[in-house]
Amino acid sequence: MDTIQFRTAWWFKHHGCGSLVPLTSLLQNVSEFCKDPLKSKKQAFEPWVPPVAGSLKFNVDGSSRGQSRSSGIGGVLRNNTGMVQCLFSLFVGNQDAITAELMAIDYACSLCVANPSLRGVNIEIVSHSLLAVTWINSDQVGSLAYVNLVYGIRDYLRNYDVLSVRFSSRTSNSYADSLAKKGSNNEGDLIQWGSF
Repeated sequence: MDTIQFRTAWWFKHHGCGSLVPLTSLLQNVSEFCKDPLKSKKQAFEPWVPPVAGSLKFNVDGSSRGQSRSSGIGGVLRNNTGMVQCLFSLFVGNQDAITAELMAIDYACSLCVANPSLRGVNIEIVSHSLLAVTWINSDQVGSLAYVNLVYGIRDYLRNYDVLSVRFSSRTSNSYADSLAKKGSNNEGDLIQWGSF
């Protein structure tokens, strides 16, 4: 898989599409360049930006599909070199999109807190849901349906000051997006830790 990704990124680098994008960014986001531009929405490419050395970034996403609202959550924790430290993909039942997004953020927080090797490490949890991130980082709650999830995440942030939650566009979050969609398809739960 790595060889295929590398060759694909190298092809895009030397055939115009990604000539101005660093090869490392192409490698981390090769799926964004493989989309059919006529079928996909026109969005500016935003590469994944690594965290500062010594800290980690946890990109998360929630997916809710179809009228049945079959939902999944996914996330990938990476260090400043892009090496995957943890990833998850889980089916979470029938939820609306904002609930799935909040569940993904909450689950990432719980994984970080539960792992003793992450104690004291700054971890930035990144979501493409501006609404969810705004509720978490302000005094607003939105709807009463989300109170428990929002307050639970705020408790994590208050009790573990090394955790933070911020917004980033969907185009820089494609890996987490694919994991969430896999979860919503109920293809089997996956939680995998790498070595630190």
